[in-house]
Amino acid sequence: EPYMPLYEAIINSIEAIEEPKLKEEESPSN
Repeated sequence: EPYMPLYEAIINSIEAIEEPKLKEEESPSN
């Protein structure tokens, strides 16, 4: 399954983008 590493890399990239958004929503620093 040569696509799994790429798939995981995409998931990690999405998580890296989504995590800060969730943290901002939980505790808005404005």
